[in-house]
Amino acid sequence: MPEHRRFEGQPFKPPAHLPWVKATLLPEGGAVVAWGKGGLVRQRGALRVDLFGPIEDGLGLARLERLADALLAWFAPGTALSEGPLLVRVLGVQREPFREEPGGLVVAVRISWFCDMTG
Repeated sequence: MPEHRRFEGQPFKPPAHLPWVKATLLPEGGAVVAWGKGGLVRQRGALRVDLFGPIEDGLGLARLERLADALLAWFAPGTALSEGPLLVRVLGVQREPFREEPGGLVVAVRISWFCDMTG
C-alpha cells in the first residue's frame, strides 16, 4: 500500500475501480489548563476521513458502509490513542451522509480528539 500513498501537494489520480481514502488533520486550537509545575496544555482537533468508492460494480454503498462502521467502532469516544506525558484521546466520532461525486460515492467520518501535554 505505501506505493499508493500521496501527500499534500503531490499529484494523485484516484483509482478507477477501488475504494480509497483521503485523511485531513484539522487543528482546532489549544489552551493552558493548569499553570506551574505539572502544568497542562490541552490541544483539540479532528481527523476527517473521506471514504471514496466506485458505484458501477454494485458494491459501492455497502462497502463504504462497512468501512465507515469500522472507523466508528475503532475510534469510539474515550479511546486512548497514546499513553504517557502526551495523552491523545477520542472525544467523539460522527459520520456524515453519503453523497455522490463524479466517479462514485463519498462518506466522511469526523473523529474529534484532544491531546493533553504535561510539563
